[in-house]
Amino acid sequence: MTAHAKLSPSAAARRISCPGSVRLCESLPKPPSTFYSDEGTAAHALGERCLIEKCDAERYANWWIKLSDKWGESPAFLNPTTCRNLEGFEVDGEMVESVQMYLDAVRAPGGKIIPEQRLSLEHVVQGMFGTADAQVLCEPDETLWIWDLKYGQGLAVHPEENEQAMIYSLGS
Repeated sequence: MTAHAKLSPSAAARRISCPGSVRLCESLPKPPSTFYSDEGTAAHALGERCLIEKCDAERYANWWIKLSDKWGESPAFLNPTTCRNLEGFEVDGEMVESVQMYLDAVRAPGGKIIPEQRLSLEHVVQGMFGTADAQVLCEPDETLWIWDLKYGQGLAVHPEENEQAMIYSLGS
């Protein structure tokens, strides 16, 4: 899991609607994480691990993902058969199903999968970068697929309306 840029693509919709928000947010403290944002971080960790290990999400069903208190430190995956003091987020059926849909979509094109790739966007805006959850490079036509895992309940996110995904395509 990687750091977030001051001008991260994930906040692009806000900046496009209100450019002054960049300066205003500089003076505000970083908001604390919430249960929902931490759960999303755990789901992202599961997706990344499954892509690297080339396994399905079911492999980690009933495991626990403990997030680190230190920024940039990888989450711990705890096997319930060897760990008695469970804390963090359980990889329950809902997480397995949701992350597996993401994994299936990422794997579908059949190309080279590049998980958690930092993308330089300096040519768009100085200081801008982002991290694509997964990229898939398909040869010989060099088609590049960019995937951003969205986890949780709420509003549906569609690529054609997703400023974050559009900006990632500029950095790939």
